Amino acid sequence: TTPEAETTEANPLTDAFQLLAQAVKNAEEANRSTRISAIKGQVRKLDADFDEKNVADESGSTFKRLSDFVQAAADAGYVKISGKGRNMMVHSNDS
Repeated sequence: TTPEAETTEANPLTDAFQLLAQAVKNAEEANRSTRISAIKGQVRKLDADFDEKNVADESGSTFKRLSDFVQAAADAGYVKISGKGRNMMVHSNDS
């Protein structure tokens, strides 16, 4: 293993946020919907086992809804959002 791999701890929250960001970017590049209802399917194309309910935030609480997870990812700077509720759209930082 590389020294970097030995000193870098896995962070499931960061990994999940990066997965979301990649899924959003892929959807945008393919001109697919980035509405929140469509994004989970895009995330699952990258990781079939993804479920935001299994991801814990910094306090150890798991996300009850996808919108909570997406909001946390936006707050952390991984994605941008517009709209609310079912009309929420998720955008990559490149868009």
